Order: sequence, then C-alpha cells, then structure tokens
Amino acid sequence: MKFNKAINRDVEISGNDFVVGLDQTGITFRLKGKRKVVQVDWQTVLDSARGENGEGASEHLGLAKLAPKELPHEAPRESLPESEPQSGADAPTQAFGVSAGAQTGDD
Repeated sequence: MKFNKAINRDVEISGNDFVVGLDQTGITFRLKGKRKVVQVDWQTVLDSARGENGEGASEHLGLAKLAPKELPHEAPRESLPESEPQSGADAPTQAFGVSAGAQTGDD
C-alpha cells in the first residue's frame, strides 16, 4: 500500500513523548510540542534492522542475493571513508543513523 499522506502516532521512547511520522520517504521523529524534526530514510531502517538470529534484514528476508538496484530505496546515501569519524551536526544521534543535520524548523 502506498502512502497518500503521512501517518503520525504519539510514542513514548525512553521516557520522552515523540510524534513519529511514517511517509513515502521514511520515518520522522519530533518531540511532542516541538518543531524540530529528525528523519530516517527507509533504506537506513532496513539496513539497521536485524533478523531473529542477528543477521542483517536483507539477508534474513532473502534480499541479499538481489542486485542493489533491485532493493527498495529512495536515493543513494553518501558515506564517509572509515578513516574520517563523523562529528558535529552530521553525526548520528541515535540508532538508525538519525542525523541532527536533518532538522527543520525551530523549537
């Protein structure tokens, strides 16, 4: 099923109230009552998910044998060379590669 509009749900995560949104591009997280948003694309969610025995989601779901162009994703992600650690506004702040650089709006 395709998204016609975003689905938003109130979720408590580690004692904080969030509004979590699902849409065509991925998942958004916003502290309830605030405007700043962080976003995770669907490919990042799939890449970070694990199967029952700890194997990667693509392997667990049988997608590992498919060519990369056949995997569902929105846009190619840029990656830093392993010798350059991420820091500052572009460093991941949580699991799923949520980046503070993906914020929009003000508090």
